Amino acid sequence: MRILFLFSVVVLLITNIICFFGCSLYEDDGYLVIEDAYIEGIEISISESRPAQVMVTATASHRNTCVSSLEIHQTRSGNTISLWGEMEVIEGTCGQAVTEVQKQVSIGEFIIGEYKVIAGDLEFAFHIEEDESWIIRKPIIENIDFSISESVPAQVIVNVEGYFFGAGTPFIETHQRQEGDTIYIQIISKVPSSISCRLVIHSELPLQRVPNVLKEISIGEFMPGDYTVIVNDIEGWFFIQ
Repeated sequence: MRILFLFSVVVLLITNIICFFGCSLYEDDGYLVIEDAYIEGIEISISESRPAQVMVTATASHRNTCVSSLEIHQTRSGNTISLWGEMEVIEGTCGQAVTEVQKQVSIGEFIIGEYKVIAGDLEFAFHIEEDESWIIRKPIIENIDFSISESVPAQVIVNVEGYFFGAGTPFIETHQRQEGDTIYIQIISKVPSSISCRLVIHSELPLQRVPNVLKEISIGEFMPGDYTVIVNDIEGWFFIQ
């Protein structure tokens, strides 16, 4: 009997320890769990002081109406800042409606330069100058094709279709260069940090494609041959006889 009693005490202690670290019991049989949070929205603010103080407001959601908190963690390696989140969620007693939670955190002080922020599927950069700061984003490229004149040499225009995720109107810049038979084109959005322009990507949230990127980019004259065009990370090819 004594051995059975000791065994029961040990089992009870182990159960209490597991519950202490893995869950906290609530009334109505609900319990608290900590889960990884998928960051689906980012808004950034940059102070006018130098070094600049940079704040990030992260948005996450969960299919539970009893999300109690969102904690944002970060690491920095060189000029790259990685963010990830954890949520406290009460399981067992709440509804399954999608609930949004926001958390604002400081990611530190930054001197003049360019920096990258990665948060799940979101990635953007910010650039700090002496008297201005910029948020830099790349569009999602959906399609590229070509308009080629019949003249010799042929005039070539690259038609680019795509969009930006976000809630602000981007200021689009286009840069290009040619190396041999390859033409590189970079399309970016460069928004002053003084303009609020939230970056959002998640199927549960209203998806805003602001605005559609429909660019006609003249890349010059070309003699007969095969050519490669790379727009951001998307490749296309054209041939001139």
